[in-house]
Amino acid sequence: MEEPVTRSSEFTKNPKKSKWHQEKMRRNSQREAREKFPDRRPIDPELLKKYNYGHGMSKYPNLARDKFRAIKIKQREVLIQQSRKDTARAEVLLTEQPGCIEVAPGASTTEVTQKNILQAADITTKKKSFSLQLDSFGPYCFQYFRDGRHLALAGQLGHLATFNWLTKKLTMELNAMESLHDVVWLQDTSAIAVAQKKWMSIYDDRGTELHVVKRFYDITKLDYLPYHFLLTGLSGQGNLHYLDVSLGKEVILIQPKQPRAVAMVNSPFNGVMATAHSGLVCMWTPNYNEPVASMLCHKSNISALTYDPAGRYLLTAAYDRKVNIWDARNLGSQLQSLSMPHSVVSSMSVSQTGLVALACGRDVNIYKGLKEGNLTPYLHHPLETKVHQVQFCPYEDVLGVTSRSGFSSLIVPGAGEANFDAYEANPFSNRTTRRETLVKNLLEKIPYEHITLDPRTVTQVDVPSLEEKMEEKRRLIYMKVPKIDPNPRYRMKGKSGSAQTARRKLIKREVHKKRYIDRLKRAREGAGIDDDNDDDDTSADTSDTKHAIKRPTNIIDVFKKRK
Repeated sequence: MEEPVTRSSEFTKNPKKSKWHQEKMRRNSQREAREKFPDRRPIDPELLKKYNYGHGMSKYPNLARDKFRAIKIKQREVLIQQSRKDTARAEVLLTEQPGCIEVAPGASTTEVTQKNILQAADITTKKKSFSLQLDSFGPYCFQYFRDGRHLALAGQLGHLATFNWLTKKLTMELNAMESLHDVVWLQDTSAIAVAQKKWMSIYDDRGTELHVVKRFYDITKLDYLPYHFLLTGLSGQGNLHYLDVSLGKEVILIQPKQPRAVAMVNSPFNGVMATAHSGLVCMWTPNYNEPVASMLCHKSNISALTYDPAGRYLLTAAYDRKVNIWDARNLGSQLQSLSMPHSVVSSMSVSQTGLVALACGRDVNIYKGLKEGNLTPYLHHPLETKVHQVQFCPYEDVLGVTSRSGFSSLIVPGAGEANFDAYEANPFSNRTTRRETLVKNLLEKIPYEHITLDPRTVTQVDVPSLEEKMEEKRRLIYMKVPKIDPNPRYRMKGKSGSAQTARRKLIKREVHKKRYIDRLKRAREGAGIDDDNDDDDTSADTSDTKHAIKRPTNIIDVFKKRK
């Protein structure tokens, strides 16, 4: 039986038909995808106006010099418009109010413990709660870095460590073999400053001692101004030191006349340092040896003071078990006062969202409502030993607490700011980003001369008043040539006789007089003063003419002295 003969054309596909079929299938799949997943939600036009970056090439079509640059600018504008839409869509994630704990009616949030919070938290949040048993070298002082990822611990008996507390990766650890009083981060995570028993030392991220600043002797408190590259220290004698980290030299040493200071903190609003002397709070700048402002906050000695992260509020606590809240921009105005029932506040901290943490003996009390002007109890956490220091972690719902037994990381819902500025403090920065940020901050360094009580005065224009202008004109009119005492150079070969020396002195006086008159004429022309209306005294000093200048008598000269 013969097999049927088949043509090869029946089994071979037509190339043109194959491409058309593939294109049809692609369009059908796209249409089905659009029906199943509709397009993005349209953006509100009012919201797009908020992120308008300008008209671009549509308003200035001749902005580019050639066609190639015009194409490049238009391509960049397309990317800018796309980023504008993405930013407007992402605004829904920027919540105005932080999420705090909400309880049933009749219940209080102070009854919620850390165990209850961890039971309702996710896995990532649970990893942020931990404790370090460090009872051999305590109590500890600590500080979070500005990005909220790194932590520095300094024990009173010499233990020093820095690590990434989110990943629990140790960066550096050493034993200084002497007492440590305070620790502070410098411009980045590669260097820290430690106040030791005698002097202040600076260590890198490998534990190497880079510098020993012996001018900073017996330092008990440290603080750092990142925008000015200034490291400040408070000594046991009450002296205030300023060190320029970028130049490596001491700017000024202030010796206050007030009683010895027990606490120190800097204002994020204007960079002014506030120190506590008994019940008095003094504010200092590196430009003066005297305080620029003083404020009586308590009748008893102050135990702790701090600013909020924006520098709007100043919180002070005293041994009379009272906590006062002051308006930092309007000194002397007290906003609220609290009374602690049991013990004195030894340390306190303010979060980015306005939560206030107070260390009272063995308890940590957290209040909310600082920005609303009414502090109410929010959370309460007891410890086994006395609390040494409390501090909120930036951009995280975490509160760090140290005591004699070690370090504890507590979960405080609603404490951290969720919307961070990558140019200010980027929690997800890498090594390259940190290096570029350091160079950028060094180029944009603010001189310490600009630290004032009101930073807005730096941007103001010094406009002279009308009286000052009139006084300046009067000074120019009646100004005389100042006298000089010329001292000619001694010459050899009999050229320094009395007659020749007197002649050379006369020449110097004449040259000085001529130059001064020329400068005075230019100053008068700039002030709009006519030389014809000058007084007789000026003409007598600046001219040696034989004939007097005739002046009109019917013109009133407002600058002329009355007889």
